[in-house]
Amino acid sequence: MAETIFYGATHIELQGSHALRLISSHQNCADFEVIGFDDPKVTLRDYRRVSLDALVKVLETGNVHLLAPKFNIPAQVNAQVQNSGNVSIELRETDAQDPAYRLWIAIGIRERIPVYDYIFRQIAPLDDERFAFLALYRRNGQQEEVFSALSVAV
Repeated sequence: MAETIFYGATHIELQGSHALRLISSHQNCADFEVIGFDDPKVTLRDYRRVSLDALVKVLETGNVHLLAPKFNIPAQVNAQVQNSGNVSIELRETDAQDPAYRLWIAIGIRERIPVYDYIFRQIAPLDDERFAFLALYRRNGQQEEVFSALSVAV
């Protein structure tokens, strides 16, 4: 049985050209692992047509930079923690143009992250004093510009 962390419309922000590892791609969905999260593992399943079409272009051309502009659009998010502790996230189509929440998937962050009204966050150390960061938070206008120091050891 899984525990739902969040269900609702969010902005999506993928930061870093190699933040996701493609596991499989089908006509109606694509499965990814979020890089840097091995224990617990974080997986993402995307059903959104625009990002699936962009993935096809990436696979045809090898240009990973084609994905983020199409991937970073609002989605209906269903995020769950599985019994194993692993996190699974589904992205589906939404009509929401300016959701109150953001799902942020970042790789290679150093030293500082913004202070948000977090619903959920995962931090995983990488090499060279960098880390992977996954967060779901409520957007609060000016609060998004406030920063806080964060140790990699967190």
